[in-house]
Amino acid sequence: MRVSVVTLLAAVAVLGWAGTAMADGLGPPSGTIYAFDQAYRTVGTPTALPDQGKFDTLYQFPDCASCAAVSDAAPGSGDYNGGRWRVVNAFGITTQLTNADDVVAEYRTKLAELVLFALFIYALPLLRPPLITTDRIDFGGVMFGCAAYALVAVGLNVVEVTEVTGV
Repeated sequence: MRVSVVTLLAAVAVLGWAGTAMADGLGPPSGTIYAFDQAYRTVGTPTALPDQGKFDTLYQFPDCASCAAVSDAAPGSGDYNGGRWRVVNAFGITTQLTNADDVVAEYRTKLAELVLFALFIYALPLLRPPLITTDRIDFGGVMFGCAAYALVAVGLNVVEVTEVTGV
Protein backbone atom coordinates (compact mmCIF):
# COMPACT_ATOMS: atom_id res chain seq x y z
CA MET A 1 0.00 0.00 0.00
CA ARG A 2 2.84 2.36 0.85
CA VAL A 3 4.51 1.86 -2.55
CA SER A 4 1.31 2.69 -4.46
CA VAL A 5 0.80 5.92 -2.45
CA VAL A 6 4.38 7.03 -3.20
CA THR A 7 3.90 6.16 -6.88
CA LEU A 8 0.63 8.08 -6.95
CA LEU A 9 2.23 11.16 -5.34
CA ALA A 10 5.13 11.03 -7.80
CA ALA A 11 2.73 10.81 -10.74
CA VAL A 12 0.73 13.80 -9.46
CA ALA A 13 3.93 15.82 -9.02
CA VAL A 14 5.10 15.04 -12.58
CA LEU A 15 1.69 15.87 -14.08
CA GLY A 16 1.54 19.09 -12.07
CA TRP A 17 5.00 20.12 -13.31
CA ALA A 18 4.05 19.33 -16.93
CA GLY A 19 0.81 21.31 -16.61
CA THR A 20 2.69 24.28 -15.16
CA ALA A 21 5.26 24.12 -17.96
CA MET A 22 2.52 24.12 -20.61
CA ALA A 23 0.73 27.01 -18.89
CA ASP A 24 3.97 29.01 -18.87
CA GLY A 25 4.28 28.62 -22.64
CA LEU A 26 6.99 25.95 -22.55
CA GLY A 27 6.77 23.16 -25.05
CA PRO A 28 6.01 23.32 -28.74
CA PRO A 29 3.82 26.17 -30.02
CA SER A 30 0.35 25.05 -30.98
CA GLY A 31 -2.83 26.53 -32.26
CA THR A 32 -5.61 26.26 -34.79
CA ILE A 33 -5.45 26.57 -38.56
CA TYR A 34 -8.55 26.78 -40.72
CA ALA A 35 -8.81 25.21 -44.17
CA PHE A 36 -11.94 24.65 -46.24
CA ASP A 37 -14.19 25.88 -43.36
CA GLN A 38 -12.80 23.26 -40.96
CA ALA A 39 -10.58 23.84 -37.93
CA TYR A 40 -7.36 21.83 -37.57
CA ARG A 41 -5.24 21.67 -34.42
CA THR A 42 -1.55 22.03 -35.10
CA VAL A 43 1.81 21.93 -33.37
CA GLY A 44 4.51 24.17 -34.79
CA THR A 45 7.98 22.71 -34.84
CA PRO A 46 10.81 25.13 -35.60
CA THR A 47 12.82 23.95 -38.55
CA ALA A 48 14.85 25.27 -41.44
CA LEU A 49 13.74 23.98 -44.83
CA PRO A 50 15.34 24.82 -48.15
CA ASP A 51 13.47 27.38 -50.24
CA GLN A 52 12.72 24.76 -52.88
CA GLY A 53 9.75 22.59 -53.72
CA LYS A 54 6.07 23.14 -53.25
CA PHE A 55 4.56 25.16 -50.42
CA ASP A 56 1.03 25.67 -49.12
CA THR A 57 -0.10 29.24 -48.53
CA LEU A 58 -0.84 30.14 -44.91
CA TYR A 59 -2.65 33.45 -44.39
CA GLN A 60 -2.02 35.22 -41.07
CA PHE A 61 -4.00 38.23 -39.85
CA PRO A 62 -1.75 40.78 -38.09
CA ASP A 63 -4.69 43.15 -37.51
CA CYS A 64 -6.74 40.50 -35.67
CA ALA A 65 -5.02 39.11 -32.59
CA SER A 66 -7.72 36.51 -31.91
CA CYS A 67 -7.92 35.21 -35.50
CA ALA A 68 -6.43 31.85 -36.41
CA ALA A 69 -4.45 31.36 -39.61
CA VAL A 70 -6.09 30.07 -42.80
CA SER A 71 -4.51 27.63 -45.26
CA ASP A 72 -5.28 26.94 -48.89
CA ALA A 73 -4.66 23.19 -48.37
CA ALA A 74 -5.38 20.63 -45.68
CA PRO A 75 -4.49 17.03 -44.86
CA GLY A 76 -6.36 14.79 -47.26
CA SER A 77 -6.70 17.37 -50.03
CA GLY A 78 -4.89 16.60 -53.26
CA ASP A 79 -2.67 19.68 -53.18
CA TYR A 80 -1.48 19.35 -49.55
CA ASN A 81 2.32 19.55 -49.20
CA GLY A 82 2.68 18.31 -45.64
CA GLY A 83 2.64 21.64 -43.83
CA ARG A 84 5.38 23.47 -45.75
CA TRP A 85 4.02 26.99 -45.43
CA ARG A 86 4.53 30.13 -47.46
CA VAL A 87 3.28 32.63 -44.89
CA VAL A 88 1.34 35.63 -46.21
CA ASN A 89 0.28 38.48 -43.91
CA ALA A 90 -3.27 39.55 -44.80
CA PHE A 91 -3.39 43.12 -43.49
CA GLY A 92 -6.73 44.86 -42.94
CA ILE A 93 -8.75 41.75 -42.13
CA THR A 94 -10.19 42.00 -38.63
CA THR A 95 -12.64 39.08 -38.54
CA GLN A 96 -12.04 35.35 -38.54
CA LEU A 97 -12.21 33.80 -41.99
CA THR A 98 -12.21 30.04 -42.39
CA ASN A 99 -11.14 29.34 -45.98
CA ALA A 100 -8.56 30.73 -48.38
CA ASP A 101 -11.13 31.75 -51.01
CA ASP A 102 -12.75 34.13 -48.49
CA VAL A 103 -9.35 35.63 -47.64
CA VAL A 104 -8.58 36.30 -51.31
CA ALA A 105 -12.08 37.71 -51.92
CA GLU A 106 -11.79 40.03 -48.89
CA TYR A 107 -8.38 41.21 -50.07
CA ARG A 108 -9.70 41.89 -53.59
CA THR A 109 -12.64 43.85 -52.18
CA LYS A 110 -10.33 46.03 -50.08
CA LEU A 111 -8.02 46.52 -53.06
CA ALA A 112 -10.96 47.58 -55.27
CA GLU A 113 -12.10 50.08 -52.61
CA LEU A 114 -8.58 51.53 -52.44
CA VAL A 115 -8.37 51.87 -56.24
CA LEU A 116 -11.77 53.58 -56.40
CA PHE A 117 -10.74 56.01 -53.66
CA ALA A 118 -7.47 56.79 -55.47
CA LEU A 119 -9.39 57.41 -58.72
CA PHE A 120 -11.77 59.74 -56.88
CA ILE A 121 -8.85 61.72 -55.42
CA TYR A 122 -7.20 61.82 -58.85
CA ALA A 123 -10.42 63.13 -60.44
CA LEU A 124 -11.03 65.87 -57.83
CA PRO A 125 -9.49 68.64 -59.96
CA LEU A 126 -11.78 67.73 -62.84
CA LEU A 127 -14.88 67.42 -60.66
CA ARG A 128 -14.34 70.86 -59.07
CA PRO A 129 -16.27 70.18 -55.85
CA PRO A 130 -18.02 73.33 -54.56
CA LEU A 131 -16.75 73.06 -50.97
CA ILE A 132 -13.06 73.23 -51.93
CA THR A 133 -13.20 75.21 -55.19
CA THR A 134 -12.91 78.98 -54.97
CA ASP A 135 -12.78 81.82 -57.48
CA ARG A 136 -9.30 82.95 -56.43
CA ILE A 137 -7.42 79.64 -56.37
CA ASP A 138 -7.42 77.00 -59.09
CA PHE A 139 -7.79 73.66 -57.32
CA GLY A 140 -6.19 71.76 -60.21
CA GLY A 141 -3.14 74.04 -60.11
CA VAL A 142 -2.74 73.53 -56.38
CA MET A 143 -2.98 69.75 -56.79
CA PHE A 144 -0.39 69.88 -59.58
CA GLY A 145 2.01 71.70 -57.23
CA CYS A 146 1.37 69.13 -54.48
CA ALA A 147 1.99 66.28 -56.92
CA ALA A 148 5.27 67.89 -58.01
CA TYR A 149 6.44 68.14 -54.38
CA ALA A 150 5.40 64.51 -53.76
CA LEU A 151 7.34 63.30 -56.81
CA VAL A 152 10.45 65.17 -55.71
CA ALA A 153 10.12 63.72 -52.19
CA VAL A 154 9.76 60.19 -53.56
CA GLY A 155 12.69 60.75 -55.90
CA LEU A 156 14.91 61.90 -53.05
CA ASN A 157 14.04 58.79 -51.02
CA VAL A 158 14.92 56.27 -53.73
CA VAL A 159 18.10 54.45 -52.77
CA GLU A 160 19.87 52.17 -55.17
CA VAL A 161 21.19 49.00 -53.59
CA THR A 162 24.20 47.49 -55.27
CA GLU A 163 26.10 44.36 -54.39
CA VAL A 164 29.70 44.94 -53.39
CA THR A 165 32.09 42.09 -53.97
CA GLY A 166 35.46 41.79 -52.31
CA VAL A 167 38.67 41.71 -54.30
